[in-house]
Amino acid sequence: MPQLHLDVSTIKIRKPPLSITTLLLFNLALAQASFAAPLADTQHAKTLEQAQSYLQTNQGQAAYDILLPLEDELAGVHAYDVLYGRAALAAQHNTRAAMAFERCLAVTPNSGDCRLGMAQAHMRLNEHQSAQRELQLIKASAPPTAVARVVDEYLDLLDSGRSPSTADIQRFNAWVDVSFGYDNNVNVAPASDKITLPSNFTFRSTNDSTTFAKTELGLSYQTALSNRWHLIGGANLQTTNNFQTEDKSLFEDIQQVSGYVGTRAYYGRQRIDLVVQGQNYQFRGKTYRNLFGGLAQYNYLLSPSTQVSGFIQHNRLDYRLGQFGPANHSNINATVGGVSLAKSLLDNQWIVHAGLHLGRDSRDKKAAPRHIASSYYGLRSGVTWLWHEQWQAGVNLTAEKRSYDDKDLFFYDRSRKDNLYNTELSVRYQALPKLAVHSNYTFSRNDSNVPMRNYKRQIISLGVRYDFF
Repeated sequence: MPQLHLDVSTIKIRKPPLSITTLLLFNLALAQASFAAPLADTQHAKTLEQAQSYLQTNQGQAAYDILLPLEDELAGVHAYDVLYGRAALAAQHNTRAAMAFERCLAVTPNSGDCRLGMAQAHMRLNEHQSAQRELQLIKASAPPTAVARVVDEYLDLLDSGRSPSTADIQRFNAWVDVSFGYDNNVNVAPASDKITLPSNFTFRSTNDSTTFAKTELGLSYQTALSNRWHLIGGANLQTTNNFQTEDKSLFEDIQQVSGYVGTRAYYGRQRIDLVVQGQNYQFRGKTYRNLFGGLAQYNYLLSPSTQVSGFIQHNRLDYRLGQFGPANHSNINATVGGVSLAKSLLDNQWIVHAGLHLGRDSRDKKAAPRHIASSYYGLRSGVTWLWHEQWQAGVNLTAEKRSYDDKDLFFYDRSRKDNLYNTELSVRYQALPKLAVHSNYTFSRNDSNVPMRNYKRQIISLGVRYDFF
C-alpha cells in the first residue's frame, strides 16, 4: 500500500489517562501536519496563516469564521482543505469537517493529514465503522510510532463501544448584544385609527412609535454525561428601553428572562434534544406573564448538505396582569409541533430552509372565556447567503392562519380569524473573530375579521454582538 504522508517528528508522548491521551495526541498530530502546498502559493496566504495561528492558540471558532468564506474559491486545495477541516473540527462543525477532508482525499488520497482528519470527523458523527476503516488504512500504511499508537488507542476505544466524538466535549459560551432601533407600533395598535364596535360605540386608536435600546446577555453550556448523552443548558436576559412611548406606565421598560436545561443525544446522523424551559416577561418590573414548558426535537442528517428535523413543545402561559377580569382567566396551555428541511447549495454559499407547524392554545381554566382558545397552522421559509468573507444576509418569511373558538372579547357577532404574515431581513458582518455587527428589519401584518385585531408593525435595528469565548 502507498505510504501515507504525515509529519509527526515533533510529537512527544506522555502517559495521562487513556481518553485524555488519545484526545491530546490526535489533536497534536493534526496540529503538526505539514501542508503539501506552501501557504504562500495562494493569494489568501495571510488568511490561512492567521487561521493557523488561531488554531495554535485554541481559537477554533475564529479560525473557522475566517476560512468559511473562502471555501467556494479554495475548495480542493490541499493546504486549505486540511486547515479548514481542522478548524471545523475545533468549532464542532463536524459535517463540514468531513466534507473538507473528503475533498482533500479525492485530490491527495495518500495524505495522512486528510485521513486522520476524516477518521476524527467520522468519530465526531458517531459513524464508527467508517472511522475504523480510515484508522485501519492508516495503520496498514506503516505510520510513525507516535501515529500508530494514537490509531491503536482509538481503535481500542471504538471496539469497547466508547465514542471519542462525545466523551470529552465541554463547551461554554457567553455573549452580550447591544442594539438600537425604531419601532413604529410598540403597542400593536389597530391599523385603522377609528374603530366602531357593534354597539355603535366609536373610539380612536393611535400607534405608539418609539426609538429603543435593547441589551441582551446570554450564555450556553454543553458537557458530556456519557459517550452519547450530553447535558445542555442556557440562559438569556433581555431588556428593552423605549424612549418615546406615550403610555409610560406599560411600554417604557420591558424585561425578559428565559432559560432552559436538558439533554442532547447523538446516534450516528441523529441528534435528539429534550429540554425544559421557562420565561418571565415584565413591564416596568412587574410580571406580565410566566411561561413553563418542555421541548423535544429530533434532527437527522440525510447528507452532508441536507437535514430534516421535527419538534413538539408544550408550554403553560400564566398571566399576572389582567386588563379585563381576573388575569388567570387568560391562562392558556399551548402545544405546537412541526417539521422542517434545511439544505446548503452551491458549495455552502446558500442555505435554504422550509417548515410546517401546527398548534393548539387551550383554556387553562374552565371559567375562562372560550374566545381565548384557538387552533393554528403555518409555514416558515428562509434563505441565508454567505458572500464575500465575513458577510452574510438572510430573509425569513412566516405565514400563519389562526381560528378562535368563540366570539371576540369586544362583542363581535363572529368568531375571530387571523392571518399573520411576518418578514425579516438581516445582514451580519463579522468584523473580528469575536465581534459582529448586525442589522435587522422586521415587518409584521395581521389581517383579521375583527377590526380591533388588524395591525401592521415595522422594526428596524442596528447592533453589535461580542462573544466572550
